[in-house]
Amino acid sequence: MQPKPVTVEGRAARKVVAGHPWLYANEVTSRAPDLADVDLVLVHDPDGKPLATGTYHKHSLIQIRVITRRAEAVDGDLVARRLDAALARRRAAYPDLQCLRLVHGECDGLPGLVADVYGDVVVIELNTQGVFLLLDEILDGLEALLAPRAIVLHNTSSALSYEHLEPRTEVLRGALDGPLEVDEWGVKYRVDPIGGQKTGLFLDQKENRRLLRRWCEDRTVWDVFAYAGGWGLNALAAGARHVTFVDSSAAACDQIHANLELNGFTNATVVQANGFDAVREMEPGAVDVLVLDPPAFAKTKKDITAARRAYTDINRVGLQRLAEFGILATSTCSHHISPELFDDILGRAAFHSRQRVELLVEGGQSLDHPCHLEYPESRYLKTRFLRKLPYHP
Repeated sequence: MQPKPVTVEGRAARKVVAGHPWLYANEVTSRAPDLADVDLVLVHDPDGKPLATGTYHKHSLIQIRVITRRAEAVDGDLVARRLDAALARRRAAYPDLQCLRLVHGECDGLPGLVADVYGDVVVIELNTQGVFLLLDEILDGLEALLAPRAIVLHNTSSALSYEHLEPRTEVLRGALDGPLEVDEWGVKYRVDPIGGQKTGLFLDQKENRRLLRRWCEDRTVWDVFAYAGGWGLNALAAGARHVTFVDSSAAACDQIHANLELNGFTNATVVQANGFDAVREMEPGAVDVLVLDPPAFAKTKKDITAARRAYTDINRVGLQRLAEFGILATSTCSHHISPELFDDILGRAAFHSRQRVELLVEGGQSLDHPCHLEYPESRYLKTRFLRKLPYHP
């Protein structure tokens, strides 16, 4: 496919040269007359110098997503090289894991593509219109690289609406006869690539889930907004006395029950409830370790004010419910909530809860969800491990 020329304003051109992969609609100053609504484009600066090749979507706020800044064709060979490089990076970080993120969109040079590996099955998300231009090349590349028994498309994210995409879930290559059983550092999970949330598991928290184990032996643990129960299952693997899992979704609660049975854990309770309500109804001092891993409260910039209030409130109440020297593991998965803002939120929560709090660890997304310094939006997951100390006026 031959890219068609577009021109961007000077400031946007400098942004591309500096490494940022997005160009917004108001940064594009001219377009080829035969440009389709979804197309491949060659980006030029105001002086006509070519800068990058990327995908174009006329009706998206992010109108161009950069694939390459080199003079190279965007074709199956490029896709294969990007997939090969992505796998090499993951295997260097996690040589023995069955579950990992193989492709993380722009951070692996394939904007709009998420590809997660669960054993011999690959589950993909196609989050932009432009990535569909390369769908056949992506599927061919995944088959050549991994020889999976199935490649599943799981497009269910609420963000699809920004790209005018409809939810869609289907097996694109191979065959899949039901849910999978996978292992992550000794914890077993039942994964449903067709009916589950996201691609099956939230793989970005794997390092933080494993880190939680150090504080869980013989402790009472609550895993709130639990989804598949990954945090609580790791607590049980570490010898927790009892874990209570809370999620508002009946399907998620069913999945937690299945994962408990799969691992042979019996010292657990699964509660279907709103996470905010469950935390408020706890007895003060009743929990030794509390995990708060909610969905993104700020999906857009306009949500930041309300999200700040929500994060402050639930962390304030959570700190009040912890036992002295208890551990709070708390997260935000919104890139609109910066690390500095999240730390400010937690400071306000500690102040309003009238607790003294010690910061133990600052966590982020796992190594198979890379962050790029020139692309700050890629640093979306922030996790903090806090210890509640006795209060002294």
